[in-house]
Amino acid sequence: MTEIHARTKRLIGDEAFARLQNAKIAVFGLGGVGGAAAWGLSRSGIGFLRLIDCDEVAISNLNRQMIADYDTIGKRKTDAAETMIRRYNKDSILEKCDVRATKEIIPALCENMDAVLDCIDDVAAKEELAVYCVEHNIPIFASMGTGNKLEASCFSVMDLAKTQGDPLARVMRKRLKDRGITHLPVCISSELPIAVPTDEEGKHSPASIAFVPPSAGLVLAGEIVKRIIKGEIHVAGNGNDHTAQ
Repeated sequence: MTEIHARTKRLIGDEAFARLQNAKIAVFGLGGVGGAAAWGLSRSGIGFLRLIDCDEVAISNLNRQMIADYDTIGKRKTDAAETMIRRYNKDSILEKCDVRATKEIIPALCENMDAVLDCIDDVAAKEELAVYCVEHNIPIFASMGTGNKLEASCFSVMDLAKTQGDPLARVMRKRLKDRGITHLPVCISSELPIAVPTDEEGKHSPASIAFVPPSAGLVLAGEIVKRIIKGEIHVAGNGNDHTAQ
């Protein structure tokens, strides 16, 4: 039987794949962006994933979230992500953290991680997570807005300082500049947000479609994987003591 990562190893080589196997990545948020990022990282052979989310799967998630289906509605998103990953990956170590990312708990959630993916939409939490990672030299890659967009091909990773046209990026630039941070790698779309009607409750919640948030998640997963392969993200090595305190 062909080893499940045989084609990946042919593409990147055994040494680079070993680095992926030894890598420890924290994924903050497991929705449309984060669920796809976890999918991409786990299928690429990342050896340890810390899966962080405080929410449960809802019917409204079915249109775009990889972890969402009729069997997972009402389940915790961390459990749904684990179910998704275990369908094709039995080997990676998965640590589920069913908590909200706050300033107080972020240090424990980032402990022992080689890199962090920020796929949350809580602006205050995004700010605190970015500040902590920058101050502690933990590579972090953050998702900007994916709502009210229709073009899956417009996402790329760039410096937050060079972004334009994204309301979330604008807010993050201001908040982080006030904290002394002017540079941060982010995944952002060059597409301007589309004007959409209010939702069923009359609120201006973001609208979404199946292929846009997952595209951002896969771009983020690809960026981390490529940087690990190239040695741009230092991987500390093996070991199973990765539990957040």
